[in-house]
Amino acid sequence: MSEKKVIESAGKDVDAAIAAGLARLDLPRDAVEVEVLDEGRQGMFGLGARAARVRLRVRSGGEHKAEPRPQAPSPPPPAPPAREKEALQEEPRPERPPRAEIEEKEPTSEVEKVETVKNVVADLLRAMHFDDAQVEVHRAEPGPNKEEVPPYVVDVSGPGTDVLIGTDGEVLDAFQYITRLLVGRKMKGWVHVVVDVQGYKANRADRLRDLAHRMADQAADTDRAVILQPMPPHERRVVHVALYDDPRVTTESIYEGERRRVTILPKE
Repeated sequence: MSEKKVIESAGKDVDAAIAAGLARLDLPRDAVEVEVLDEGRQGMFGLGARAARVRLRVRSGGEHKAEPRPQAPSPPPPAPPAREKEALQEEPRPERPPRAEIEEKEPTSEVEKVETVKNVVADLLRAMHFDDAQVEVHRAEPGPNKEEVPPYVVDVSGPGTDVLIGTDGEVLDAFQYITRLLVGRKMKGWVHVVVDVQGYKANRADRLRDLAHRMADQAADTDRAVILQPMPPHERRVVHVALYDDPRVTTESIYEGERRRVTILPKE
């Protein structure tokens, strides 16, 4: 007795993986047994997606497919009348005019840039069926680094938009990443954009300012440096700005990558 034929196949979901395997085997669905190895994951905005995987095992006798019934050949189409044939030969087909290339104007003024960021986020929200969402955009206040260009801050609010935050803001990080890509395409380069939803980051910033002032008191009282936990760039910026005018301490970022954090140093 011959061993059953077994293959593994992948697709964006289980149904697609099964369809791909059946196409490879050239068999109908009822000719195979299916074992789901991995149901896959769609991810958020295409991030973290994983293909589904299945194993197909051909049933006994499944490889013997029914022979297709012979079909009578289709009659040839009737020849066009002589006059119509001559007209087709004599009249040349009009050439389609070349499609005009519409070059999108790059925003230059601050008003145009703010409007571009707002439109990108609004279009993205509509595509996700958040039709009642409100979007506001403004420039952040300048920080202590004179060479830094303050980011555009996007405030998103509206019914149901809290799902864009996710656990510990992970969905919001993905939404912000997509927004930066789309805005960068419009402005022909990378643009620093910070997206907030229903004040999630604003509330976090308030807590960070309170923490920064308390740690500054500790550094000044003990005359010792205080090192904070690792933070993303926009949160480190909140601490730097909060303590910029404090005459007792100074701040700097140390370490690299995900370990990068703010240290608060007492002034001599």
